[in-house]
Amino acid sequence: MTLFAPPMNMSCQIVTTTRDRFGDWVYDSGASVSCYFREINVQREAGAAKDNIHAESNDADAMIWFPAGTAVETGSLIFFDGFYYEVQRETKARRNFQSTVQFIKCDLKRTAVVS
Repeated sequence: MTLFAPPMNMSCQIVTTTRDRFGDWVYDSGASVSCYFREINVQREAGAAKDNIHAESNDADAMIWFPAGTAVETGSLIFFDGFYYEVQRETKARRNFQSTVQFIKCDLKRTAVVS
């Protein structure tokens, strides 16, 4: 039995950064990886009352899911549909009492265009 994972039928690029000989950041588009992307404004746990302190809320601009094993971490830059996003939080989905990662979910914040 596996966890519910959205279909990874979209693609994005994980942007890699290096420094040139002058110390400036150089951005490379990196390889295209499969993903599932969703823009959001506010996420709130279903049925949660406004004053419920246990309600889950999220102020991310978007969420993205990757297959297990994708090299992504907090601070990574993602290029999707003409916009750049920074990974704010990374969650590796695992079944109870198992160490195998089923998929990776990330909260994203839109960032300025990287030149």
